Amino acid sequence: MSGATSTGGSGAPGASRRSARLGMAALLCTGGVLLAAGLAGCGGGGDPITRAAQISGAGAGYRILLHEQISTAALSAPITATGSGSIDQRQHEATLRFDFDLNGSSGPSTLSFDAVFAGLDFYLHLPHALSTEEPDGRPWVRIDLSPAGHAAGSGLGSLDTATSVDPAQLLDYLRAAGGKVKTVGSQRIDGVPTTHYQATIELGRLASLVPANEQAGAKAGAQTLEQLTGSSTFPVDVWIDAHDLVRRESFTFQEVPSETESATAVSITADLYDYGPQPAVTLPPSREVFDASSLASSGLANQRPSGSPPAADQASSTLR
Repeated sequence: MSGATSTGGSGAPGASRRSARLGMAALLCTGGVLLAAGLAGCGGGGDPITRAAQISGAGAGYRILLHEQISTAALSAPITATGSGSIDQRQHEATLRFDFDLNGSSGPSTLSFDAVFAGLDFYLHLPHALSTEEPDGRPWVRIDLSPAGHAAGSGLGSLDTATSVDPAQLLDYLRAAGGKVKTVGSQRIDGVPTTHYQATIELGRLASLVPANEQAGAKAGAQTLEQLTGSSTFPVDVWIDAHDLVRRESFTFQEVPSETESATAVSITADLYDYGPQPAVTLPPSREVFDASSLASSGLANQRPSGSPPAADQASSTLR
């Protein structure tokens, strides 16, 4: 399993770090929208998008390729990112790698993250550039994604925001497509014939459309996007093949600007392919993992106690 890497560059540090944090949150939410769908089973949705979300989510798993672009007036050029990995819906696991190109920003110009989801455990390998010292010399951070762990970790700031959803709710979001579904036309995606549809995702419906044991995570994911965008809806484009499998999903949203920060636009496209059984995930060795959940549950999320690892709070604050 590869670790985090970085290389050098020059530009606007605060804006690029903030944009990378937003992009990381968006990618995790997107990739995250995919595992829970597999537990919901297959059903007969009333429209092609809902039906495809249910059928796609009922399989053993698939591979995913993510493309993202982050634009803001504070940066001279957009930040681009790619992510790839596999989703095991039966075991509720995923392995993903994210590579951010900061396009000449101050400090590292490339940031790479490795992420592993195993049930309700989330592991993140942070780039060295985001922390001058890794917790106790351990390169991996673990976050508990269970409702109790999420509540305990609510003080983790940006790190908590970025990991508040496990990587597999993208298909779940499609279950919340509301209003009229528009047929755009036909298109081949990775050589597969598909039909292109457009619809609107209604985040307020999401929690009620997934199994009871997934509702807390779905609600947290929806709230994360609502907080980022200031909206409970966003448009989505979906490409579906003849077997009612989702082959591509694409959407764009804007983060609500603050008084001191300009608006940030995020565009994400996810390609789903190789449907079927996926390799089992490999967890990082326990000796390389710092448990940020236990730090948060001790009420120490936003301050570093005497003797605690200095990068425990740096990993969070640097992404703000």
